Amino acid sequence: MQLIDTHVHINFDVFESDLEDIKNRWQEAEVVHLVHSCVEPKEFPSIKALADRFGNLSFAVGLHPLDADKWTGNMGKEILDYAKSDHRVVAIGEMGLDFYKASNQKKQQEVLEAQLKIAHQLQKPVIIHCRDAAQKLKMF
Repeated sequence: MQLIDTHVHINFDVFESDLEDIKNRWQEAEVVHLVHSCVEPKEFPSIKALADRFGNLSFAVGLHPLDADKWTGNMGKEILDYAKSDHRVVAIGEMGLDFYKASNQKKQQEVLEAQLKIAHQLQKPVIIHCRDAAQKLKMF
């Protein structure tokens, strides 16, 4: 049976020295495609490079809710431009709400709403992160 892993973070520093071994293991497990969930738009260039290198990698671009305070006025345009620039962008995210320890709940909701608008504009699915916020997430 062939598999697709729809939520990976292969650019984390802990994997850097083992990427070839990781690739071999996913191939042995018959994982034929990966979807990397960017947690910040600044990851996009490095993920593009990994997609070029491995071939069977597509990605989502967005801002993780725990990083909502990093949202700037131009970040929405940046996400939109990245998503339009490469056919391998298959979704917007990782976005959502994480109320576990966060004190920035209002900002997370604003950033989620902005990213949902981008996804709607591009007609792309979203990758949602939700922790201790399910009731609030239902409002979106």
